[in-house]
Amino acid sequence: MRAATFDSTDYRRCARRLRHAHRDHPARLARSLRDLSLAYDACTSPAPLTEPRLIDHVRGFAQQVCDELDGSTLRYSARVKLLRDARRRGIRRFDANLIIASVQERAAGSGFGVQETSSRHTWRTCMALVIVVQGLILAGATYVFAF
Repeated sequence: MRAATFDSTDYRRCARRLRHAHRDHPARLARSLRDLSLAYDACTSPAPLTEPRLIDHVRGFAQQVCDELDGSTLRYSARVKLLRDARRRGIRRFDANLIIASVQERAAGSGFGVQETSSRHTWRTCMALVIVVQGLILAGATYVFAF
């Protein structure tokens, strides 16, 4: 594979081929996937940063992840954009995914969950619907027995 065209689509294709070729040999598969990951990182990652600059980049990336969250949920399109931005900042894909998972976990544990709010609204909507239907049944029964 040429380094100039080694993008994430090529990476996924190669990984699928390796998983199929080594499906009966887990140790070979692990080694092959590790080598593929190292080759991908070497082709796509910028030069490593010094530690103080990297910490600043990680903090900025974590803040960017917080800004993209919808409750504790991150849309796939936002994740792809964040991973691309992490690569530009010099953060490896694996580390970026860890940061994203950490920020999502922190958001889920802080009680800012979107699902809790929507489940309350769903419950109220269901109860209102049941009351309306029961009222219509009662009105219909009254109408039928009145004549």
